[in-house]
Amino acid sequence: MTPETEAKLNELAQRTHRSKDELLEEAVSCLVAYNEWFEGKIKDSLAAAERGETVPDEDVRASIQQRGSGQTRNPDGDFRPIDISGEPLSETILRERR
Repeated sequence: MTPETEAKLNELAQRTHRSKDELLEEAVSCLVAYNEWFEGKIKDSLAAAERGETVPDEDVRASIQQRGSGQTRNPDGDFRPIDISGEPLSETILRERR
């Protein structure tokens, strides 16, 4: 753990009147639960794609363009453009899987 993160953990423990071990256990439990959920979603999505349950690329592109900006917010709160040109999205997903 970096010194900066450890300092933040210490501050959080003091503010919340909880031990560092308790906070770490909670954080790890949340991380494990999230990863299990996320992996399940990926497996379900890949299985749906294999069954052909996909949205046509034209519909996806139209939906993105209809939103106006053609950009999406990332977890840090800034924006990055979405590339909606090139090979079909479903082909990209399946190629990456192989």
